[in-house]
Amino acid sequence: NAILKKDTAMLMRLWASDFTRQTPTNSAPVINKHAIPDYSYFSRVIEHVWEIGDDVMLSIGREYVLPIAYDSKYVVPVERRYSNIWSRETGRWKLIDKRAYEVEKPELF
Repeated sequence: NAILKKDTAMLMRLWASDFTRQTPTNSAPVINKHAIPDYSYFSRVIEHVWEIGDDVMLSIGREYVLPIAYDSKYVVPVERRYSNIWSRETGRWKLIDKRAYEVEKPELF
């Protein structure tokens, strides 16, 4: 997985030149391609993929991540809903936009 390996060469091949992603705090999208998150675990379950015209696709599903915490030995696994928008550019699929939102865990007591 390119995210876990911090394989920037592979990520640059996958990301469009104007790639944007939502920040973890749900604030404004960022375009800093070099701000690769630190995870010790990353898994994605693709639930649906839609083709929108000939050159655009949308995929949605769940992601499970375990962030690396540099200031604490206690790390909490995170479940997120995600959506990725892909565009075909010169015959290759490129990720143009990524959104992910943490799934709220219900309080039991």
